[in-house]
Amino acid sequence: MPKHRDYYEVLEISRDASAQEVKQAFRALARRHHPDLQPDNPTAAETFRVLREAYDVLSDDVQRYQYNRQLERAQATPGVSPQVFYVRGIEKVLMRDYAGAVEEFGRAIALNPRFVEAFLRRCDAYSQLGQDSKVLEDCQQVLQLQPECAQAYFFRGRARQRLGYIESAVQAYSKALMVQADYAQAFYYRGIAHYELKNRASAVNDWREYAELCRLRGDEAGYKLAIETLARASWLPLRLGSFSIRSLAISVRESYWDIVGVLRHLGRDPIGGLLPAYTGLNDRRAGRVGIGLGAIADLCFASGIGLGQSWELSLLQLLLLGAIPFAGIAGTSAIARSLARQAGSWTGDVFLAGAVLLPVGLLGLANGLALPNALMLILTAFVGSYGVLMLYSGCTQITNLSERAAALTVPLMGIVSGFCSYFVFATMHAT
Repeated sequence: MPKHRDYYEVLEISRDASAQEVKQAFRALARRHHPDLQPDNPTAAETFRVLREAYDVLSDDVQRYQYNRQLERAQATPGVSPQVFYVRGIEKVLMRDYAGAVEEFGRAIALNPRFVEAFLRRCDAYSQLGQDSKVLEDCQQVLQLQPECAQAYFFRGRARQRLGYIESAVQAYSKALMVQADYAQAFYYRGIAHYELKNRASAVNDWREYAELCRLRGDEAGYKLAIETLARASWLPLRLGSFSIRSLAISVRESYWDIVGVLRHLGRDPIGGLLPAYTGLNDRRAGRVGIGLGAIADLCFASGIGLGQSWELSLLQLLLLGAIPFAGIAGTSAIARSLARQAGSWTGDVFLAGAVLLPVGLLGLANGLALPNALMLILTAFVGSYGVLMLYSGCTQITNLSERAAALTVPLMGIVSGFCSYFVFATMHAT
């Protein structure tokens, strides 16, 4: 077997071999190298496993197409080692170009299909892009190469958790901790999974383990996160005695920079950037960002209507009216999630509502500035289209609804928000 494992060379076939030829080649080589026929050959099992791996990839049209693309890109730069592409991938990650990182890690893997670190880094990049099915595929590849890889089990747990398979995620985190008992992040996210399953005692135990590991390592940020998480999960999380102007100022500053970061994500990619923006925050910060974005949208809406002077309502009434869609979207999301029995939290509902309504609020402000009708029509079309797509993306990725449930929930959000807004508006006018 060739050590670099070009799958075509492994099966001793040409690159234009048909599916039938792939199967025939595998069967012939499998009979020759089967471990049962070579009990005294210590490399027989590994050789047979490589044959099987090559057959699994080349016999599947989708996997074969992806493999061919990776092979072509890698061979377009002859003489370059896999490590070069790996380093390029790291550089892309540092620049937050996760799609570019996926490409570079893929080239490294095409040159060396046993490059476990490249697989793991690509898992992380896929995770940042919200492509959890790809994360699971790479985790499976890593575990075939290195069955006791704690990081692969951790990424598997994160992907399953985001897809809504919480019990399966707990199993993956537990396996990671069996392999590496001091894996701090596995404790933290297993705690979150336990909490979503209403196993509060188990969640608290995991977060305490996480806090202790962070303390021993001098990880102040991690230790602070653990303490805050434990405080939120306690039966009486609100402690008035702990309030201070300094803590309020810190929270405001933190929320400001979080909002700026989220706006950068959404500015680059309004649809694909939604999940990475959300998963980059913990529950507390995501909730604050959602409320902050909703407040900005509300102020823009009220200002736009006030500038236009089209309705005879006070500023307070306008602000109240602008808050109705926020409550409608967040409430509908929470109800849909509850009916579908999907794991999640109110912070995801609030974050989604704020992110979707911000461009709507800006549209209201633009309307108050008396922009040309043609321009307003174009802006309205863009905002409406992006709003629907963002709602659908948020329902499937953040709220964890199925595509079918999301397709029903999105129009319901519009109906509920519109009806409630009209009812409140009519009531205000009547008084």
